[in-house]
Amino acid sequence: MSYTPAQKEMLFRKVLRRIEDGTPVRQILGTPGMPTRRKFYDWIEEDEEMRERYARAKDIAAEAIFDEMVEIARTVMVDTVEEIGTFGDKTIKKDNVQRSKLLIDTLKWRLMKEAPKRFGDKIDVTSDNASINMPAIIGMSIKNTKPANDSDEQTPGAED
Repeated sequence: MSYTPAQKEMLFRKVLRRIEDGTPVRQILGTPGMPTRRKFYDWIEEDEEMRERYARAKDIAAEAIFDEMVEIARTVMVDTVEEIGTFGDKTIKKDNVQRSKLLIDTLKWRLMKEAPKRFGDKIDVTSDNASINMPAIIGMSIKNTKPANDSDEQTPGAED
């Protein structure tokens, strides 16, 4: 489908607002009335300004996802559990800690992948995430090239 510049801008803004809320792009673009994934990524590839706006939206999304993790951790997720036992059936309501942990771990993994500079496990203190070219060293051995009796050093107890 072909879009007018005004339609393209309106749809792009809608997508960015939902991205900023932390909604996955695939879910947004799977909604009726939205562009296809290919079309959306073509827009980003073809337009530098759209690429920058998309990158900013992803940064804002990282904050939204982080806030969601904190909210999950602070909220009791009560599930009703039916237990059938020897002495009768009973219904128990309890906090589903495992479900909360799964949600937080999933969101944490997503953050680490989408915003590694800010939320990743690895901390880069030397290169500001620029690539460092290092030659491959395979089968290298280091040998002591200094003679045993170097004239600059005096052996304790030795005379001149």
